Amino acid sequence: MVGVLALLGASALLFTGEKKDTTTGDAPMAPVDSAMPVMGGNAPEMMVDENPDAPAVDEYTMTAYYDEKGKWFSLKEIAAKKGDTIRLSITNTKGMHNFTLDEYGIKKELPLNEVVVVEFVADKAGEFVYYCAMPGHKAGGQWGTLRVVE
Repeated sequence: MVGVLALLGASALLFTGEKKDTTTGDAPMAPVDSAMPVMGGNAPEMMVDENPDAPAVDEYTMTAYYDEKGKWFSLKEIAAKKGDTIRLSITNTKGMHNFTLDEYGIKKELPLNEVVVVEFVADKAGEFVYYCAMPGHKAGGQWGTLRVVE
């Protein structure tokens, strides 16, 4: 009986009490319903695409390195639709490298153990080779293909 009364009292407080937001000091907060699941801001159920026709941002992460077999980018292919923004986060983990994509006028040095972000709009359709322009690196295997479709 005491448990039922406590539950009724807590429910009454939940639905009648107004809680202040302690982070701002003045805006009332909505009551919390403990039966509802809590989702983070990036949960798919919470994400709303405000402009479904807007070009996408395609994000990729790759490393530049060498080993006893050659020089490499860890990502051998990047795919996008024409008009999309490509955002590459590249980390050089061993050696001296750069990222070069001639058709887009891109040549970025890749300092050791630093993330370098390369961002551009894929405004040309086709297949384009990205590579490291250090002597012998492209021939040693450090290249990949960007495929942009209409």
